[in-house]
Amino acid sequence: MATIAQFENLVGKTVCIRTLRSASNRTRARIRERGGSDGSFVVENVSSNVPALNGLSGILFRQTSFNAGNREAWHGWLLVEEIEIVS
Repeated sequence: MATIAQFENLVGKTVCIRTLRSASNRTRARIRERGGSDGSFVVENVSSNVPALNGLSGILFRQTSFNAGNREAWHGWLLVEEIEIVS
């Protein structure tokens, strides 16, 4: 499981992430649908208290690529406890 500290030095950088077995369907879908072929995202922000996640720790990610149908890159919060850094 990833920790907030692991992401603090990665703000602005591209990372590859994957879900843990215990991850919610929401987190699995976001990584599958928005993470490109390798699950890569840009780390936008890190917080130990994200209101959109009911006050839990989260990472704000932005997708690095998107299909022609999308006009803007997706960005959103994912729970720290549901992901791990691959590279």
